[in-house]
Amino acid sequence: MANAVGMLVSFALSFTIAWLRLNPLWLTLSVITVTLVPYVIKRYCFYQQHQEQFPPRETRTLYLRYLLYAGLPLAISSIFISVQVKTAQMFLAGIASARELGLFAAANTIAASWIFIPVALITSCFSEIFRARGDEAVRLTARLNGYVMAVSLLMLFIVALWGEHIIVALYGPAYRQSGNLITLLSLATSFSAMGTVAYRFMVKEGGFDYLLKKIICLVLISIPLSWWLIQGYGIMGATWSVFLSELLSLTVMNYFFKRGVIQKIQVSSLNYKTYK
Repeated sequence: MANAVGMLVSFALSFTIAWLRLNPLWLTLSVITVTLVPYVIKRYCFYQQHQEQFPPRETRTLYLRYLLYAGLPLAISSIFISVQVKTAQMFLAGIASARELGLFAAANTIAASWIFIPVALITSCFSEIFRARGDEAVRLTARLNGYVMAVSLLMLFIVALWGEHIIVALYGPAYRQSGNLITLLSLATSFSAMGTVAYRFMVKEGGFDYLLKKIICLVLISIPLSWWLIQGYGIMGATWSVFLSELLSLTVMNYFFKRGVIQKIQVSSLNYKTYK
């Protein structure tokens, strides 16, 4: 719920700034609020429930060590993820034209606009998964992956049908060509949503080092892949580079973790018995 509120506040700010034609620098507020609002809400709720529960002084050093051990790989991974996400846009700006960059950015914005729905579902369900152990945790994660897949397919269907109309309504007829990209980018967004399930499960299982190594390998693959595809195929190459990077991140790059447990989760999510 806190994440959903943050997304809604961020979207409202972005819409208001665009509607009032304010200086684009004000858009930084929407970027800040998307994480600040959930943090404030969660911090308030936590201290309401745990007002008198402070760790003993002798264990605080242990907590700090664990925070650095768990947090640093995740923080570095987040930086590499940001680099990977922006790679296609940077190469488009350097190799192609500003017009193609604008078309790609418009399509990518609409294609990814709905991801807060599965992310909110993931956030609300993972508290139960974090309490589970062993096969039960795998089963619950597989069930959640199936729910996220269903929501993603529904949104993909909507975007595939009306994506071009949405782009024309929001950006104008000059951006009609973006409609050719939006379905593939929405499919990449679906992979990203399901990848979040795998990411959270690996965090639960203590796979901090694995996540860091995974994202470094992914960046080393996706950067030359994006360069080659964009140089050869322009804006469509940028779209395919995003799609292939998300597909690799969801599948092959996850399957080496703990003897293929992520693959087991994804296969189980296709089995109707998982939902009984």
